[in-house]
Amino acid sequence: MKMNIKYVIFFCLLFIGTTLQAEEARKNPSIKDMHEKKWSYLVKKAQLTPQEAAIVKPIFMEYEQSLWQLHTQARDTFKKNYMKGENPQINYEELNELYINVQLKQAELLKKYHHQLRKALSPKTLFNYYQAEQSFKRQLLRHMPKQKNNKALKQPQE
Repeated sequence: MKMNIKYVIFFCLLFIGTTLQAEEARKNPSIKDMHEKKWSYLVKKAQLTPQEAAIVKPIFMEYEQSLWQLHTQARDTFKKNYMKGENPQINYEELNELYINVQLKQAELLKKYHHQLRKALSPKTLFNYYQAEQSFKRQLLRHMPKQKNNKALKQPQE
């Protein structure tokens, strides 16, 4: 009888652990999953043909990965230099330069992306593609989990 209870407890714990892992994966998808989800959305919303999709997907993935890498590097630099309590004297001039340089690099990536897409898609399809990207961003923001008590969106107090 004791052996049966041990098995029941073991399988219950295993089931709960698996369920929690699946729920966590659903809440925090990997960056690869996000890129795939965005890609599927863009193809459908911009009404890309299978031929257009086959040509554009590698361009899209390269852009998304480059953008992700840029933001990861910037975040890591910011955390390393400015989020530690060890450095009470923050160099705001350097922080501002970091911000602007990231924005400029992002614009350079977008320009390169645009030139590649312009060769692959008609002007109308490219316009629809860009509209689909904006729509995806809006959808993503609308469906973001709400922060507890909306702390992230509170207005600064005067």
